[in-house]
Amino acid sequence: MKVVLDCNVIASFLITPGNNIKIIRNAWNNDKFELIMSDEIFEEIEQILERLVKQGYFNDDQSTELSKTILRKSTFINVITKVNICSDKKDNRYLSCAKDSRANYIVTGDKHHLIPIKKYKYTKIITPADFALILSALPSCLN
Repeated sequence: MKVVLDCNVIASFLITPGNNIKIIRNAWNNDKFELIMSDEIFEEIEQILERLVKQGYFNDDQSTELSKTILRKSTFINVITKVNICSDKKDNRYLSCAKDSRANYIVTGDKHHLIPIKKYKYTKIITPADFALILSALPSCLN
C-alpha cells in the first residue's frame, strides 16, 4: 500500500512516539507500506526537523539519521499535479503527491485542514490512530 505521511507524523517519530506512532514506524521499517515522498515534502520535513533540533526536542544526530532513512526507504515521485483545495495552502503538497502517486492513504494529525477532506480522488485521509488500526490487522506489524 502507498502512503503519504504528513510532516507532523514523521516528526512524531522522534518527538512523541506513542503507541500509534510506534506501530506506524515499525510497519514502515518492516516494509509493510511504501512511503511516498516528493522533494517539496522532504524539504518541509528537513526544515521542521532543523527547527525542532534548535528547540531541543531531539539532537542533530537523530534528525540526520531520520532524514537518511527517509531518503533510503521512501519512493520519491515527480509531482506534476497542482492541487489547490486545502484552506492551508502548504497542505496541498500532500494532496498533489497522493494524487500523482495514486496513494492509498494520507496519514495526518492535521484535524483542521486535511482530515475534514476525508478523501481526495482515490486517497483516504486518515489519522495516525486509524492507520495504526489498519496496520495492526496486517501480519507481523507489531514486531
